[in-house]
Amino acid sequence: MLRDIIFVAGGSALGGVLRLLTGRLVKAYVQTAFPWPTFLINILGCFAIGWIHAWATRQPQFRPEILLLLTTGICGGFTTFSAFAQENILLMRSGSFSTAMVYMIASVAVGLFATWVGMLAGR
Repeated sequence: MLRDIIFVAGGSALGGVLRLLTGRLVKAYVQTAFPWPTFLINILGCFAIGWIHAWATRQPQFRPEILLLLTTGICGGFTTFSAFAQENILLMRSGSFSTAMVYMIASVAVGLFATWVGMLAGR
């Protein structure tokens, strides 16, 4: 159990750093009211977790703790669903209901699609 915790903690730290760097990179190139950094990070994370899961299940020698490191750790630390929820609340509080609705619907729909494509790509 302690070993699993260490793998998840290490992966989460790496995922968090990747989230920070990716968010800053996107923000440097795209400056609109729509929260593109969080949206793109969530979509990339959905694709990655789908691909990793599909790839790992085809590898008989794949160690479960490595799967924990990659999915629960890195992908969990990288994706930003809590930030997504907060940004939607802030958008609605500021009166930007249509932007919040587009953001919510697009994030869920494209996230599901990216996970499916990731699983197909990992086959």
